[in-house]
Amino acid sequence: MLAVYSILKPPKSGNCSILSLETPKITISDLKTIFNTNDITEKEKKIEHLRKTLDSYVTVGLEVEDVFDNNDHNYFKVDTETCVLYYICGYITRYFMKHINCKVCQKAIVGTTDFCDRPESVLTNLKSRGALTYPNKILFSLITEIEKSFSKFCDYSDAFNLTVNDFFSGSLNRIKWPCSQHKCDTLTSILSYYITMRMRQYTQIVNKNVAKVNAKKKKCSKLIVS
Repeated sequence: MLAVYSILKPPKSGNCSILSLETPKITISDLKTIFNTNDITEKEKKIEHLRKTLDSYVTVGLEVEDVFDNNDHNYFKVDTETCVLYYICGYITRYFMKHINCKVCQKAIVGTTDFCDRPESVLTNLKSRGALTYPNKILFSLITEIEKSFSKFCDYSDAFNLTVNDFFSGSLNRIKWPCSQHKCDTLTSILSYYITMRMRQYTQIVNKNVAKVNAKKKKCSKLIVS
C-alpha cells in the first residue's frame, strides 16, 4: 500500500538471505508541501467542491461515535501497513500543526508527544528519539479511511474526485469536528493534502517501475541478433 519510507528492506550483503522475493519493501519519501501551480483552476474547482460537500455534512452535526465505529479495527492485531500509515500520519500532524493556529483544532490533530501504547504506534515508538509526533486517534482514523478509498482508485485518471466521492459514500459520510468555526476549512485541507500527496507518491512509484521495465526491454533488444 504505502511505499513512502525507507524503513524496511533486506540487507545488501552479509550472511543473511532473502527468504521471500515477494516480501514488500517500504520506501517513504519526505512529506513536503506538494501543491504545485499547474492546472490551478481545475484544482481550485475540486477543492471548492470538496469544501461544499464537507459543509453539507458539517451542517448535519452528527456525533463522532457515528463516524468511527469502535469495532471497525482490532487494535490488538495490526499489520505493517497500519503501522506505516500511523508513522506517516505523524508527519501529517506536524505539517498541519504549523499551519493551524486554532487550539481546538490542534487538539483534534495531535496526540501524545512522548509515548503511545497503541499497537499501531509500534513503528513510531521504535523510530522515535523524542522528536516524532503522534497523531490524534481521530485524525488517524480519518487518514485510514481516506487511504482505503484512494487504494480503490489510484490507477484512475480522476483519482482525486473518485477518492473523495467514495470516502463520503462509505462509513465516513458523517463528520464531527470539535471546532465548528474551522471545521470545514480544516477537513478540506486534510483531505486535499493527503490525497494529492498520495497521488504524487504513487505516480512516482509507477513511473519508476515503468522505467525499470523499459530498461530491461532495451537491454534485451541489444542481445537480439538481427
